[in-house]
Amino acid sequence: MTIRGKITAVMVVLQVVIVVSLGTVILLQARVAVQESVESGLETATAFAREMVELSIHDGQLDRERLERSLLSITLGQTGYPYVIDASGTLVIHPSSTGTDLSDQDHIQTMLAEQNGRIAYAQ
Repeated sequence: MTIRGKITAVMVVLQVVIVVSLGTVILLQARVAVQESVESGLETATAFAREMVELSIHDGQLDRERLERSLLSITLGQTGYPYVIDASGTLVIHPSSTGTDLSDQDHIQTMLAEQNGRIAYAQ
């Protein structure tokens, strides 16, 4: 192989390495940006849901019908929704499964143990 051919081959390899490296960096940055956007949207929806709870309390009494209508009108992402469980892990507000016992599911057990109604999990 001539010197010119060797230089050309090295240049091509370097260009491929640079393009792949830049592509990887851009992909990683995009993933972080998407994750931050999703988390921000969930935080906003959670704050809105908490406001709905506060607005559904009148004279110390919870207006459950108003709360249910308000919460079930929220869409998280494209298809998600908030739900409410009681202290034993049973769904008390859900679009289609009210009354279902979820206490055997890991993410529900975590919420109950931590007494925190917002955790991150993926199916």
